[in-house]
Amino acid sequence: MESYFLGLDPLTLEERFDVEAAELRLAELGIRRDLDAVVEKIGLLRIVGRIEEAQDAASGALRQARFEADREQLARVRVARAQVHRAANRLDQASSEFTDIIVEASAHGWSAVEADALHERALIHVALDRIDPARDDLNAALVILIRDHATPVAIDSTMLAIGTLLERASAAESSTAATASA
Repeated sequence: MESYFLGLDPLTLEERFDVEAAELRLAELGIRRDLDAVVEKIGLLRIVGRIEEAQDAASGALRQARFEADREQLARVRVARAQVHRAANRLDQASSEFTDIIVEASAHGWSAVEADALHERALIHVALDRIDPARDDLNAALVILIRDHATPVAIDSTMLAIGTLLERASAAESSTAATASA
């Protein structure tokens, strides 16, 4: 799905995607039912705004993964499902799922899964205006991405997000200090 990811909006930190390319890829996948294809479909359905279909696909993928996948693949499916929860504005449910995934991925050394879950949980913190926890999650994700030689897009977008959060925190501190001295 990385080829559809265009980075983060510098102001809102919302993910930006090439929706047309996502629609084309969704059509290419057609009725494929292998777990990798289903997980990709979940993300694509989320990107194009077909949240209910994404939720149904995520539920099916979770059942499929429990029967035929290893635990790391199951964790990846759980990330995809939690992303759908976030997109559907079920933030508490998504945050709880991401936290569980982070703990499990960290314990088992699944660094890519851990970085994805940290990044996604950071977006929830941003949506809830919890800047410090968001920055902490993004910093942890960045360490993993750099250590694992992730793509430049993933590293750059994470660094951009951290910089944006630092600017927000600084602006909030300046505003608070100006109000207190007035």
